[in-house]
Amino acid sequence: MGMRVLLSVFACAPDVGSEGGVGWNWAHRMAREGYQVVVLTDASRRSAIEAFYHGSLPDNPVFVFYRPFWLLRVPLNSLTAQLLYTLWQLSLASLLKRLQRHYRFDYVHHLTYGVYRHPSLLWTCGVPFVFGPVGGGESCPHVLRKGMSFSWRVHEVLRDVTNWIGRFDPLVRQTLRRADLVFARTRETAAMFPADVRARTVLKMEIGTDPARVDVADIWARPYSGHLKILYAGRLLGLKGLHLALPAFARLLVQHPDSEFHLVGDGPEKKQLIAQCEALGIRRSVNFHPRVAQDRLFELYASFDCLLFPSLHDSGGNVVVESLSFGLPVVCLNLGGPACFVNDTCGRLVEVSGRNVDGVIDGLANALQDMSDPQIRRQCALGALRRADELRWDRQFEAILSMIRERVEQCAAGDVPSSASVMKSD
Repeated sequence: MGMRVLLSVFACAPDVGSEGGVGWNWAHRMAREGYQVVVLTDASRRSAIEAFYHGSLPDNPVFVFYRPFWLLRVPLNSLTAQLLYTLWQLSLASLLKRLQRHYRFDYVHHLTYGVYRHPSLLWTCGVPFVFGPVGGGESCPHVLRKGMSFSWRVHEVLRDVTNWIGRFDPLVRQTLRRADLVFARTRETAAMFPADVRARTVLKMEIGTDPARVDVADIWARPYSGHLKILYAGRLLGLKGLHLALPAFARLLVQHPDSEFHLVGDGPEKKQLIAQCEALGIRRSVNFHPRVAQDRLFELYASFDCLLFPSLHDSGGNVVVESLSFGLPVVCLNLGGPACFVNDTCGRLVEVSGRNVDGVIDGLANALQDMSDPQIRRQCALGALRRADELRWDRQFEAILSMIRERVEQCAAGDVPSSASVMKSD
């Protein structure tokens, strides 16, 4: 019988990406590995999960759907998610005690939401506590906010304030202190932790690539139309850096006037981006498409020449790892999560440090110019497949799980003090 684990995944749902997919994939992979997994998730996930199992939930993983009665009428959406999640976390104390009495967990693991600013009460179970991987400590460089809409610049200031508060929030600091093992997605997030926590923080992503969706023969056979077809996939938000991508694309058009830029996704910045295209005189070369289902997006990856993803502070980057698994080179900024996946063998990583807005736009334009060279692009496409193999999700999963097992065994043997012993000594 494997270890008994409580996996806290507020976001958990089948057949989705992002945080919900992370929670779902981790729970089921751990169950297949022989762990006895209890999945604690929000009650709003019940209908999707029960529909997936046709109403008959499995014995492993066991799903516990929870929402305090005083929050039952609050809808889960982009406006309510962060506050609802925080209140959900802070209301767990009595439920955690009941679950621990019933299941006797060997360890507990907070996984989603993966944002360091939100405290967790899982440490109160009195067994080894794993926190993360978490992100959220990334911040858009101030110099690159020029060109954002006013509302989004305000959003970035508020995010900076929230991150600053998070560094000193006593509940967040207690969560980090009680954790026996802390995983951070990026160096920017780890830098937000107190010094003693940083010393025992492991930089690791909880996402990775699926096995390559194409093979080398497909890359060699992939036709080139003679003009660069560029893809962006994601929400149209200020943080995605599209206000930098459009002028970079405009500079590419000077040398390659038949190039195309396709943006797939919806979001509040769409009107501003269209207006920016018109001001740059590139509207005919830029195509806006609505958000598509994941299987359709997979088809699109194979029909483009490169992915342009100039995000300013993503802590992950699912679209990046998906692109690599389709042999699609990626152009991104040397910031946050995407920078952990991309290098010059599989695309171009554009440096931001020490550059102003014009310098970063030039860097993006030069990277796109490289991608317009058939030989360079093919080399990067082949490199994308190699990089995808290095970043396979099963390897990421096993690396994290191996570190967790080692730490839990050390705590059980008394070789290191666990959060349980710290709690008892206070």
